[in-house]
Amino acid sequence: MPTNSVVILSSVPADAEAFIAASGADKALIRVEQSSEQPVPYADIRGGDAYYIGSGSRCSVGFSVTKPGTNGGFVTAGHCGSVGATTRGANQQAQGTFRGSSFPGNDYAWVEVNTSWTPVGVVNGYSAGIIPVNGSTVAPVGSSICRAGSTTGWHCGTVQQLNTSVTYPQAPSTR
Repeated sequence: MPTNSVVILSSVPADAEAFIAASGADKALIRVEQSSEQPVPYADIRGGDAYYIGSGSRCSVGFSVTKPGTNGGFVTAGHCGSVGATTRGANQQAQGTFRGSSFPGNDYAWVEVNTSWTPVGVVNGYSAGIIPVNGSTVAPVGSSICRAGSTTGWHCGTVQQLNTSVTYPQAPSTR
């Protein structure tokens, strides 16, 4: 039954009571309960955000994805890491593991994240704000398109051509 009050769970109830007293809040509306629960940080996977591979290489999340039977994850560039490489988020917390990677020849990868991370359908558009993403489609030549990256930020342009290749020093890559 709702009591229209705030419940604070604390491993040290006396400290919580002291905090409430110092805050000036109405103690009649706050209840403190003993708890052994420990806070667990959670973070969102957003397109455009930075992440780190192994001992420090940095790349950007392409976009978050869900995959049945997994925690979900994100798509990124294949040149960022090999299968089995581990990642850390921009907050330097353990994030995930490369489960698939193709480079050279192609340039794409899939990173499965751990349970502390939640894939969400948004892109960090930096100066443009947080942009919702709902599905995908091929943009025809002449379409306006935008992208985000942790180093370069948010940029928009026009699709010039489809089914082309980019040449890396290692080999051509089809996109």
